[in-house]
Amino acid sequence: MIESGKKEFVAIVDDSQEDITVLSELLVKDAGDFLIIDRFNSGEAFLKDFSAGKYEAIFVDIYMRDLDGIAVVGEIREKDRNVFIALVSSSTEFAMEAYRLHVNRYLEKPLNPEEVEDILVSVLGIPKTRDTIRLGGEDGISIAPDELVCVEQAGHFAVLYFSDNRTMTLRKKLSDLQKAVGDRKNFFHCHKSFIINIVHVTRIDEELFLFETDIGKNVYIRRKDLAKAKHMLTAYHLEMTRNM
Repeated sequence: MIESGKKEFVAIVDDSQEDITVLSELLVKDAGDFLIIDRFNSGEAFLKDFSAGKYEAIFVDIYMRDLDGIAVVGEIREKDRNVFIALVSSSTEFAMEAYRLHVNRYLEKPLNPEEVEDILVSVLGIPKTRDTIRLGGEDGISIAPDELVCVEQAGHFAVLYFSDNRTMTLRKKLSDLQKAVGDRKNFFHCHKSFIINIVHVTRIDEELFLFETDIGKNVYIRRKDLAKAKHMLTAYHLEMTRNM
């Protein structure tokens, strides 16, 4: 774990300003309070500034006009055998060359945010970002998705049910909660009055068209969505089995 108050130095080497911006935004989003990011628009500019031990991690693009990424990595390794290097490319054709130069990670474009976060967490020791459902406005609250079992519309209010049997009542429409949940794959707007978190479903009653949950709360399913409900629950169980 990174020491409190300490900042890690990271470098991005890429001659595309757009690509520098994309990677910078991913790094800042997950670890902006823990990093100092130096950005270089050419390999030559980076090497003029580089010295052993200066950076904890360096992200190098392969396809650059003046000095390509393979050449830059070769120069880095002559001075610093230990620094973490991620080679960024739109293809895998240089994977073997990267291995020869002891590149630590090979990232393909478009960048996968989870792969970038994994580098921050496993290499730099930066705390993993905690996923939250943010409800703004006057409520101003954050909710951990896994703790939310379901949401029920009751008149002008939305009632939130949690895994520890708490409930929370907000003056909001179910559509507001659906927007806050976003595209999180385990949440399902299964009925005009309900949103369910599949994580907390114990079984489906196909005769009564409802989910049974681990807190004893039953959640209705639209008849036309019964097949989708069964598919989502089966997919979740399969994923959990693979991860065991």
